[in-house]
Amino acid sequence: MIKVIIYMEKCEEEVIFIKLEIKSLKPDLDYLAINGQFFPGQMSSRLYMKTEDVAKKYQTAFHERFHYLQYIFTPYGHMKWGANRTFSSDILNIWLDNDLSTRKRVPVSEYLENNENSLKILCNIMMRDFAKRISDVTDGIAFTKEELKIIGVDDEKKLIPQIEVSGKRYLLNGLDIIESFAKYEEAIIVLLVEDKDINDTINPEFLHPRYYIALYYFVEQLGMDRLGEFPIVCELSLCFSNLPLANDENSMKKYHPGWRFVKIIEFLKNNKLKYNIFEDDSFWKYTNSILSGCQFEGWDEIWKPAEEYAKQCDLSMSKEMLLAINYKKGHPWCLSYPMANLDEFIGEEFNRFYPLFTITDNEVFYNVTGVNRNEIFIENEIQSLVSQLIGYKSKYNLYPHSIQCADSYYGIHSCKHWLDGTCDGHLCAESELPKLVMDDNYNIIDGCRLEICLNIWGTSIKKIEIGNTGKVLPFSELASLVKTVRADTTNVQK
Repeated sequence: MIKVIIYMEKCEEEVIFIKLEIKSLKPDLDYLAINGQFFPGQMSSRLYMKTEDVAKKYQTAFHERFHYLQYIFTPYGHMKWGANRTFSSDILNIWLDNDLSTRKRVPVSEYLENNENSLKILCNIMMRDFAKRISDVTDGIAFTKEELKIIGVDDEKKLIPQIEVSGKRYLLNGLDIIESFAKYEEAIIVLLVEDKDINDTINPEFLHPRYYIALYYFVEQLGMDRLGEFPIVCELSLCFSNLPLANDENSMKKYHPGWRFVKIIEFLKNNKLKYNIFEDDSFWKYTNSILSGCQFEGWDEIWKPAEEYAKQCDLSMSKEMLLAINYKKGHPWCLSYPMANLDEFIGEEFNRFYPLFTITDNEVFYNVTGVNRNEIFIENEIQSLVSQLIGYKSKYNLYPHSIQCADSYYGIHSCKHWLDGTCDGHLCAESELPKLVMDDNYNIIDGCRLEICLNIWGTSIKKIEIGNTGKVLPFSELASLVKTVRADTTNVQK
């Protein structure tokens, strides 16, 4: 596990004053290369650097870790993780339960034929994936006009708020808030460690607007003197009890991060509330005033669904989430101002909350303090297989007519058979698989992780017909086939 430890002396009643210079927005920029990524589905991070360079580029590691904190410390993150896992499990079960033939097919576009039974499994899987994408409306809009019509929306601009920054209009997505929030926290840690101006980190000359647009809007609306409230507004934008319904305007305005962000700012324009980041009670008083003033749910109601889900789910990840909820309740400033209490920031209790695994250019680090490693492996295999079922191609894909194991699909590359060159992570019926080896207690010592999972699920790579795993089926093609099959069925009945 990669950790960044900061040694600082804390002074009594020390207050750090931050100045931000708002620069004009520049439209057509060549943005800096991506140095890191966070993957919510796997709760993992990717650092595009060698392990030995991480200490020098600590701000990137912190930025990606902060995304994990955003997920583990907010109901938004818990619901997104839960929804992703539920939809993935549903799709896998539909595929496994299919009795259309003795051989399974990947991707589901391979079931595209004039056959009512084939069409049934195809539609069921596609609709589950569509529902998953609808739940992602919190992050951004990625629907075709045809898909928008299906959910009863004629204009995507009606789904999310339109804001104006420096005289230009933007649609405020949830990802804009998430990234602006993380970039702000990154700027704070760079300020504390290197005494660098915040504008060196948040520089529109080199950044995509996603990393600063929410911050700039906040400052334009409330002024520089209230900059300290920005991370709290971001956090509250991610604190709600339900994922929004894309075809319900009231639901969107209540549960979508963008709408919540705008509404909270409107409330703060007319209400200047006092707060103290060094006092826990101050957090609850300040945030309760905002939640009540905006007619949002209170904290008890906000956390209730996440707590119930964590208690019902038997995965160690859900237990980790419940632990995070309890930690957040006892340390309310840990997300908005994680560095306010340095003893907590560098403490063991807080530092158990790291991405489940971190991939660098030459190593993979697993955080198995609270999450079972085998669980991580199985969950990754489920999600990578489901993604290939739908036709979502991995950027690491070398051979389209093969199925990638999770290590290959996500670029983890920690499997010993990949490391020693005996397997490149692309499998098909003709592949020579590593021999399954178990000890006397039936614990797995060696073998192919993907094949082991497939065996557990009642099938094998040898029994799967594989087409082009990078082929996504357009809804128009599916709808056309449905009409054809229905017409044929009607004619037969006549």
